[in-house]
Amino acid sequence: MTTIEINKIGKKVENKYLFQDLSFTASSGEMIAITGDSGCGKTTLLNCIGQLENLSAGSISINGEIIHKKNRKIFFKHTVGFLFQNFGLIDNETVSKNLEIATNNKDSIVTWLKYFNIEPLLNLPIYKISGGEQQRVALIRTILKDPILILADEPTASLDETNRDLVINELRKLSKKGKIVIVVTHDKNILSQFDKIIKLNNGKITM
Repeated sequence: MTTIEINKIGKKVENKYLFQDLSFTASSGEMIAITGDSGCGKTTLLNCIGQLENLSAGSISINGEIIHKKNRKIFFKHTVGFLFQNFGLIDNETVSKNLEIATNNKDSIVTWLKYFNIEPLLNLPIYKISGGEQQRVALIRTILKDPILILADEPTASLDETNRDLVINELRKLSKKGKIVIVVTHDKNILSQFDKIIKLNNGKITM
């Protein structure tokens, strides 16, 4: 069992708190949504949890160990899998090369590409495939990395209904396998899939 504890965290932007005094926990097997209006700080909160941005106040710990500068790189490398809103893929590399960053097992790569109905894209460069296809490639890369904590920023934003359901169902399966899944989303159609819904409003959260 893994538990991430967010303890009274705050983030300043231009000397003004975007959010402050936020606390909640996330444990293995949980799938959590972070919602709120555009510009309220959802992506910044996700980035702070994943250690891509520094906190202005508070702390984040995993199984009681506070994450700090000395152990941050280890935490990020071995614990976190990110699904970025801009996908975080290498545009001029092929789908295959992007996925080989996570694994050298080419059979696994092909298996997941088939599962998400994008196997024919294997040798195409990223810039030649659609946004929805890039989102699925990014999800496959995260799955292949096999992280403890999955942080996803609007993972269904570029997808049609069929592929939206495919992605959310796969994230749900990952949580049931013991992963912690935290998702920033505007999509009200998927909220029923989550164990917790955290709403960020005026720098505070409600659950």
